[in-house]
Amino acid sequence: MQTTTVIRRTPEGWQRRTQLDFDRLIAMEKSVAAATRTPTNISIVYDYWQSRKHAGAVRLKDFSPVRDLGELGVTITHVDIDVDNPWHYRFTSYKGLYFGWMNGKCLADFPLTPVIDECALEYFECKSARRPVAHHIQHDLNGFSRDYLRLLLPLAGSDGSPKALVSVGRHLAIQGHDESSQAIRRGWTKP
Repeated sequence: MQTTTVIRRTPEGWQRRTQLDFDRLIAMEKSVAAATRTPTNISIVYDYWQSRKHAGAVRLKDFSPVRDLGELGVTITHVDIDVDNPWHYRFTSYKGLYFGWMNGKCLADFPLTPVIDECALEYFECKSARRPVAHHIQHDLNGFSRDYLRLLLPLAGSDGSPKALVSVGRHLAIQGHDESSQAIRRGWTKP
């Protein structure tokens, strides 16, 4: 698979989203883990997801890394995708320092409007392909800047069709103690 990059400029700022070759992302995460002697959150969750796979799919009811592995110290966001319209996909567990109030809300409710359409397409692609999808995402929107890798993993319902996604991110920018990126002012993203 070739990588694809989309760059958009809006009145709010800019974003660059690159779809990554999934196998290369996993190889890179394993290399980082080998060099640091600490697995990355992406590799931890991916390995767990792989271990839960039966008949080519991971069932939503079988995916509970905190239950099975204990507190991982990683951010895992769950998205209910059991509707046709990707803008109506619902965050059932939105973790992280910012946007925690998105629990139970739809993608269309996300406060950074330029991100919504791109996420809708990426989530829909993961749902349709029924396979992991990886991205390198960079943006500076109204002073909210991030540079991170994101892995999307599909979870199936009892009938085998995709019902949820799991999103795992690894920030590439140097992080402050209580920030996801140095450019983010604490509290700025609260409603």
